[in-house]
Amino acid sequence: MLPLSEAYKRGIAPTLTHAEVDYLAPVRYPDTLEGRMGLLEHCRARFVLWAEFRSQASGIITARARQTGVFVYLTTLRPAPLPTEYREAPQ
Repeated sequence: MLPLSEAYKRGIAPTLTHAEVDYLAPVRYPDTLEGRMGLLEHCRARFVLWAEFRSQASGIITARARQTGVFVYLTTLRPAPLPTEYREAPQ
């Protein structure tokens, strides 16, 4: 993917337009969560990320998330084309 520092150098920034989280199970202290995230789909200007969080104590998935976003030009805040790193990433 594209590090934020590199995106800023290019004059663009990722912006979330929608986020959904499904909480599937409670987590209690001192449990630790392991999080994973990946690119689910993309088109010319939009990307969708998935995420899941798993309890290290029980091994069960405690939450799943889906986030939709676009890159915007920092100067105008208008949508920018998706960076090559996203367009060429495997889905």
